[in-house]
Amino acid sequence: MTAFNEVDGIPASGNKWLMTDVLRDQWGFDGFVVTDYTAINEMTEHGMGDLQTVSAMALKARVDLDMIGEGFLTTLQKKGRIALVGPLADNRWNMAGTWSVAVDHTESVTVLEGFRNILGDKAEIHYARGSNIVDDPEMDLRVAPGRKPSFDTVRSPEQLRAEAVAVASRCDVIVAVMGEAAEMSGESASRTELGLPGSQQKLLRALLKTGKTVVLVLFTGRPLTITWEQENIPAILNVWFGGTQGGNAIADVIFGDVNPSGKLPVTFPRNVGQIPIYYNHKNTGRPLPEGEWFRKFRSNYLDVPNDPLYPFGFGLSYSTFTYSNIELTRNQEPGT
Repeated sequence: MTAFNEVDGIPASGNKWLMTDVLRDQWGFDGFVVTDYTAINEMTEHGMGDLQTVSAMALKARVDLDMIGEGFLTTLQKKGRIALVGPLADNRWNMAGTWSVAVDHTESVTVLEGFRNILGDKAEIHYARGSNIVDDPEMDLRVAPGRKPSFDTVRSPEQLRAEAVAVASRCDVIVAVMGEAAEMSGESASRTELGLPGSQQKLLRALLKTGKTVVLVLFTGRPLTITWEQENIPAILNVWFGGTQGGNAIADVIFGDVNPSGKLPVTFPRNVGQIPIYYNHKNTGRPLPEGEWFRKFRSNYLDVPNDPLYPFGFGLSYSTFTYSNIELTRNQEPGT
């Protein structure tokens, strides 16, 4: 059970260092953490913020149960002003991904439509495109599904970005929907750079400067190099290409109706220089000892660790999952 008091100026119920770094990581505690009576609510009296803010602090600190306070229940509400920004937020033709030759794109549900379907009139949705997928019109045509170009011929990249920032500044939270076009991966679709296309990353940086909370919804057909995004964006939902009902499914996860539980079937590198990067065998006959970054004449890099950005099987969730070896509880069928 968490205490009411502060530790180094942060109440115990929202103290990530105390609840995660010390209790779980150093001491190895793998049990269930519950707050004292309304301890999360009382963090507001310590000047930590409103109920939504302190509830988020407790979740990030890895508190499992909020005793009586109901902050976990009453602050994932579908209300307020939501800025939905990005070139893939209302893009029907890219929902299904590459080699979806038989799909009826007119039936695809965009992320904007999915948000509207789940929210109804409970919250305000303010949409802005914000950027092109790529700023080269010839490149845009090459990666456009069904040869349906999405390049904005009226507004400049700077105008698109300024419009999105103005919309986002008036909202409570920003959901940025970005990534690859459907035909940017797959057969005959190689890229020399695997980060977000430049105009999209400029938009993402501009959105962060508003000071609002930013959630990144990432469309991609391959692992991308998103080291900067990992370091700066508090929540990233990788959605690949979800198909016709992708917009509804994404909205279900964003608003907590469905628990995100997917695990990566591939490894995400820190940068292209790490590729090929393997999860299941050593790189050379002289592997780097575990826990070290660099040792001369070993298989390692001078500038980054050997570890990937996200390893094979990585995935965060609202829940905790444990995998273990299968064990038989009996050696014969019941009743025999």
